[in-house]
Amino acid sequence: MKVILIYRNRVEGANSIEELFHTISKELKQHCEIVEYQLGSRGNFFQDIINIRKIKADVYHITGEVHYVACFLPKHKTMLTIHDIHHYNNNLRGWKKLVYRWIFLTFPLKSVKILTTISKQTKEMLVNNFTKLPQINVIENCYNETLFKFQKKSFNTDEPTLLHIGTKTNKNLLRLIQSITNIRCKLVIIGKLTNEQLDLLNKYKINYQNSYNLSLEEVYNNYVASDIVAFVSLSEGFGLPIIEAQAVGRVVITSQHDPMSSVAGNSACLVDAWSVESIKLGLEKIIADASFREKLIDDGRENIARFTPSSVSKQYYQLYLSFLK
Repeated sequence: MKVILIYRNRVEGANSIEELFHTISKELKQHCEIVEYQLGSRGNFFQDIINIRKIKADVYHITGEVHYVACFLPKHKTMLTIHDIHHYNNNLRGWKKLVYRWIFLTFPLKSVKILTTISKQTKEMLVNNFTKLPQINVIENCYNETLFKFQKKSFNTDEPTLLHIGTKTNKNLLRLIQSITNIRCKLVIIGKLTNEQLDLLNKYKINYQNSYNLSLEEVYNNYVASDIVAFVSLSEGFGLPIIEAQAVGRVVITSQHDPMSSVAGNSACLVDAWSVESIKLGLEKIIADASFREKLIDDGRENIARFTPSSVSKQYYQLYLSFLK
């Protein structure tokens, strides 16, 4: 069986989908022939479609974001993974939302045999927004267990380092900044800061460090150097930093809402991400209570067993086999 994994055009600083499926593909290659195809610029789109169809795969798996590619592939051989539809639900208005709906969602959803989502929440959003959907399977994400290894670290109670990943609105950085105004700590932010975020950091005189466009190894090193990983997002498709942090052995504070709470289970400090006070109290408890921290770290190491590349790739492989029936 030949499977082609179709990736979006490479975007600097945004390669989470590609990293995820690179990890999964290493496991899949033990069971079937895998071709990884990365799209070029939009000007080369139709040439890319010609190239993809020439490969004559048994399964064309669009791994995310470029949903519209499905419209140009044989439906009975095409599978699409949708990570989230937050951009459609929260950021678009008027005619832009209408155009996006048809090109990125309505037409592609009619053009695939099987659809997968990375969380139950994304599946529910699709069901609530669209009718006559194809078969939907929830397959959660995995982490890169080759890189994200456990690294023991003494917790710095005097001035802990908080790692925050992502600066888009849903990442909730502004509330996190407000929650630590009276907490002695160092805030490490991965992602390009907006003027509003910079103004707030300066207003409250936050001790912070910022970087972006990092390699996966550099991101891992930031996990290792941290004491707490703060992932108090308002909404996510999944929440991969939760399990990456737990794999490294860092205590996690995250949202009590799905899908973050489902990903974390009972192995993270769950707070109301909409409440600055709730985030503050959670951080203070982590810093003050050593037994609480250690229990979360131990539970986190057990939690990640659900998200290994082996277990996730087997679920995709079973779906690929269904195309041959």
